[in-house]
Amino acid sequence: MDQHPGAQEEAALLAVKQRLHKRFDSSLDMNTVDRAVETARGRFDASPMRSFVPILLRA
Repeated sequence: MDQHPGAQEEAALLAVKQRLHKRFDSSLDMNTVDRAVETARGRFDASPMRSFVPILLRA
């Protein structure tokens, strides 16, 4: 069974967060990384096409 698109986005964003934590947690507070991801994600809240949000957040 295919995942709901929202679930796919959440899984992809979790992977992005994990990569960013691995890269930056030694120099930044963990909450700083989480807030940065959520702030960037919020820029796409009104976007009807959400498939690329995790990719855009990595950029």
